[in-house]
Amino acid sequence: MIKINSLLRSASLKLSQSGVDNPDEETRILFEFAGGPCKKEQILKGIGETDENTAGRFSELVKERLSGRPLQYILGQWDFYGNPFYVGEGVLIPRAETEMLIDEADSFLKGTAGAKVLDLCSGTGCIGITAALHNPSAQVFAVEKSEDAFLWLEKNINKFNLSNIRPVRSDIFDGAGAIIKSAPFDILLSNPPYIASDEIATLQKEVAAEPRKALDGGKDGLDFYRAIRTLWLPLLKKGALVCVECGEEQTDEVASLFSDCCDNISIKKDFNNLPRTVTANYRGE
Repeated sequence: MIKINSLLRSASLKLSQSGVDNPDEETRILFEFAGGPCKKEQILKGIGETDENTAGRFSELVKERLSGRPLQYILGQWDFYGNPFYVGEGVLIPRAETEMLIDEADSFLKGTAGAKVLDLCSGTGCIGITAALHNPSAQVFAVEKSEDAFLWLEKNINKFNLSNIRPVRSDIFDGAGAIIKSAPFDILLSNPPYIASDEIATLQKEVAAEPRKALDGGKDGLDFYRAIRTLWLPLLKKGALVCVECGEEQTDEVASLFSDCCDNISIKKDFNNLPRTVTANYRGE
C-alpha cells in the first residue's frame, strides 16, 4: 500500500514545476479519475493509503499531463453550463467564459417559441446544445467545418438525445449553403477562432495541444468576424440577437465591424473583468 498524501504531494510538485496553474486541484482530479477515493471519502472512512494498481494508473495519468496533454482530453469530457460534454483531440475545449453567450441567448429567448438559432464554429456543440436544452421549442443549427470536431459535435448531440438541433458540416466562409432555406434566424451565437496566426506559437503548451484550426483567426485574428458580418448577419431577422466571443483586445474592433448594420452594440466583461463578448441587435442593411 502507498500513502495517498505522499503520492499526491509528489505529483502536485511535478505539475507545478511543469507550469500547471492549479496543480493541487488537477492532482486531485487525476487521482479520483484513476479510481482513488475522493477527499471526503478519505476523511469519513479514514483512508490514508491506496493500492499499487491505483497508484500506477494515477502515475500514468500524471505523465500524460506532464507531456502537455490537456486535462480535459485525459478525462474525455468537461463541464459546460453544468453539463458534461465529450471532448478530445481535434476539438476546442469548452471554457467557462463562453457560458456568457448562453446567458444572453436565454435572456433574449425568454417567452419566445419556435426561434431559429445559429451556432457558428460549433466545435463540441456546447453552445448550440445548451441553447437547445434551455429552449426546447427553438430550432438550432450547429455549423462546423472540421471533420474531427464534427464527430465530437454529433457525439454530444447523441449524448443529450436532442431532436431540436441540427449539425451542419460547412465552412462559414462559404456561406449558409442549404440551410439558407431556414432563414431568417432569430439569434447568431459564435465562439470562432480569434487568435492571430503569428501568436499561435506563443501559446501555453496545453492550449497549443488544441487544434490550430480552432484557434487561428488569421493575420489579425478577425477573419471569422468579417465572414460573420458579410455572409451571416444578412440572414438574420430585424432585431435578431448577435452574440460573439472575442479576444480581450478585439472587442472594440468587432463592435466596429458590426456597427453599420447593428444597434444596441454592447461589450461585456467576463468573470476576470476582461472584455469578452460583443452583443448587438441586427437592424438590417
